[in-house]
Amino acid sequence: MKELIPLVNKLQDLSTKIGESLELDLPQIAVVGGQSAGKSSVLENFVGWDFLPRGTGIVTRRPLILQLIHKRSGDTNYAEFSHTGNEKFEIDEIRDEIEEETRRETQGEKGISRIPIRLRIYSPNVLNLTLVDLPGLTKVPVFDQPKDIEYQIRGMILEYIRKKNCLILAVTPANTDLANSDALKLAKEVDPEGIRTIGVLTKLDLMDEGTDARFILENKLIPLKRGYVGVVNRSQKNIDGEMNIKDSIKAEKAYFENHDVYHDMANKLGTSYLQCILNQQLEIHIRNTLPDFRDKFLMHQQKLHDDLKKYRKYLMIDESSSETGLLMQILKELRVEFDNAMGNFEYYELSKTPNIGCKIFDILHTKFPSQFSRITYHSPSRAEIDLAIKNIRGYKVGIWTPDIVLKALVKKQFNEFKLPSFVCVDEIVQVLCDGFHLYTRNLSHFPKLRDEVCGIITSHIKNREKICKEVLQQFIDIESGYINTNNDDYKILLNKKKRNSHVQDDHDKVKIYVDTYLEHANKTVKDFVPKAIVWIIIDDCKKFIDTELPNSILQNKNFLSLMEFSQDEKKEYDEIRSIYEACTEALEIIGDRPPVVESDFKPATQIQQPNIATTLWKRIMIFFSKCFLNETN
Repeated sequence: MKELIPLVNKLQDLSTKIGESLELDLPQIAVVGGQSAGKSSVLENFVGWDFLPRGTGIVTRRPLILQLIHKRSGDTNYAEFSHTGNEKFEIDEIRDEIEEETRRETQGEKGISRIPIRLRIYSPNVLNLTLVDLPGLTKVPVFDQPKDIEYQIRGMILEYIRKKNCLILAVTPANTDLANSDALKLAKEVDPEGIRTIGVLTKLDLMDEGTDARFILENKLIPLKRGYVGVVNRSQKNIDGEMNIKDSIKAEKAYFENHDVYHDMANKLGTSYLQCILNQQLEIHIRNTLPDFRDKFLMHQQKLHDDLKKYRKYLMIDESSSETGLLMQILKELRVEFDNAMGNFEYYELSKTPNIGCKIFDILHTKFPSQFSRITYHSPSRAEIDLAIKNIRGYKVGIWTPDIVLKALVKKQFNEFKLPSFVCVDEIVQVLCDGFHLYTRNLSHFPKLRDEVCGIITSHIKNREKICKEVLQQFIDIESGYINTNNDDYKILLNKKKRNSHVQDDHDKVKIYVDTYLEHANKTVKDFVPKAIVWIIIDDCKKFIDTELPNSILQNKNFLSLMEFSQDEKKEYDEIRSIYEACTEALEIIGDRPPVVESDFKPATQIQQPNIATTLWKRIMIFFSKCFLNETN
């Protein structure tokens, strides 16, 4: 498990950099306490150096996420901030950088900010721990602090400690009433059973003479499942006298070993013991959360794997592959996409948006027929019919109405068929061009190739559009050029109209002939237009993609440059692959380790107590030793 905590720290940095791409509630130890409770001193003792800002009032004004990373013996000590990249800081430079970064974010002398400062300290003298130093609890605002400063700090602290996988280090001075501890009160709100709270008693050496905290350290006053650990920090006098942390820890150890009350439990007190306990508890806590971690990593890894699949087949080209083979693969996929978009059982988004085939069907069989039905024909008046008959007969006398009258009156109406037919072609072409731009998404990895393909296909469609319009124009001209009154469908329709009409003279007869033939021609053209569009444009596009498109691209003298992968896509691929590899690495380390049911940590109440005779004998020996030393002196 030693390698798991550094990995968690690595994932914390990763989650900060990539934002929502890897949102994981990673295990941390949050240090909570009132102002001047000794939180900063506890943290400095962990690290072994003076590096945190000091002063009066609220000194910690932004959350400080402190990652202690154990390095091999002999390595130099250094620190890194996430907001400065890979810049390395000496230990004596950390305090100034924290203060400067705090001022930059808070924009004031006493304000606070929820945005954390991430600090990593690498040293052979630390254990792998991740701690969060939070602003000290306060009651009354001072100077330019906002009136709701108490609630702001409280909300900030709760934001961290309410997470179920956060261990709470509740720091309380031993020379105050534990029942009034702000840290324990806040911890109890989110951890009422005391399951993830570790109590830390500071300032044991400052308690009133004749008092001690043994009853608290034995976990009897306000019980916590993880118990209490007592520590003795440097006093302000020690700090002013430049006592270093190493000497401070030695003095702390000596204090407990020589204390009348604490000497028999000295091995369970002090900063060094607290370090080991925190590291142990963090490892146990991580192990117990491994099932959730594994599920989150697996889900995220699967999503990343799916994202990578769309890249890898274009990037992972072995030596036996070639740009030509890759091009053929891409164009084959484009053809499949086009087939699916035209209407195919393999289309995977059937219920989301209309595909190209659906839009084309709507144009050909709903919109176009509706437009055709709205064509307004100029029905010849009695005077126009009479003039036409007279002009054709001339000076001759006729017994019946000549056929040429019908042809003359019908022919000029055929131009009405042209506009809706051409509009239908335009709409189909627009749908195809838009569709090809949409369904060339697989070509987004090759922007130059995509532009070339879209340009070639669009040009081809425009060419077929021109041909289709020419064919439709020819068809309309053919229909108007030969008025076939011997057509069976026309004769059936004409007879039906004659039976339902009252014909009085030649004028009525000509009008029926003209209206019937125009109705017959309307059906003919309306039936022909969709057939021509499908055959000339749509079906041809399928053939073009299969045969002519590859040849057109291969003949391009800049073919190789067209196959260059998008740099933006390559960068995105590298980022996704990096996160994917991190998830894979985490899963390999996590493996199938079972959770730990109980902690190995035993609070002071579980320490095997010496019997009364032994305790009495030790105290007698200490008394006589002191008397002997006094007499000697």
